[in-house]
Amino acid sequence: KDVISKVLVEVVAKYKDDTGHCQRGKLDVLEIASGTGQHAASASAALAAALGRGVPVRWQPSDLTEEKFSSIAAWAGLGGVSESVRKAVVIDASTKGWGARARQEREYELLFCANCVHIAPWNVAQGLIQGAAEVLGQGGLLCLYGPFAFDGVLSPESNVAFDRWLKEKDPSFGIRDVADLRAEAQRSGLQLVEAIAMPANNYMLLVQKPLRR
Repeated sequence: KDVISKVLVEVVAKYKDDTGHCQRGKLDVLEIASGTGQHAASASAALAAALGRGVPVRWQPSDLTEEKFSSIAAWAGLGGVSESVRKAVVIDASTKGWGARARQEREYELLFCANCVHIAPWNVAQGLIQGAAEVLGQGGLLCLYGPFAFDGVLSPESNVAFDRWLKEKDPSFGIRDVADLRAEAQRSGLQLVEAIAMPANNYMLLVQKPLRR
């Protein structure tokens, strides 16, 4: 999780002119499939330290059910970021219009999701991208972390074996191809702008909502 936090800090610095968080004086992050809340605690702390008091970080965790909400709050407390990490909410990314509903509360600069789309049906990945188009502000980024195939090529062999195991568990699961995610992003008016190599054969994909020039 610390590697993920480090990369998110680098991404926010690199794309600051696009996301506009410095000009607006705030960085709002929505996390889909927060799970235990470890990413929320570590990443919000790292971003807050990097941005300083002038740009407060507000991290909105979410999950499919309320089952992990106590864990999310506990991790925020242990990390000393209870003021930055909002109370978790229920979001099902496969449902139509979830992004528009979330945007009624606020507009987000970042949408973060880790280790989700390969252990969920394809319609979750589709809904995540469609929701990103609704909930992100101009220049905002969907940061999607996990293992991916590239144009039909999946490597190394450990990822091939993992993909096989996932599909045996549930035929609707599986490691997603970046080409399919890029096409889905384009259908929603978004652009895949970067694929950052991460440890353990994972990547951070950056999908951006274009700025209106």
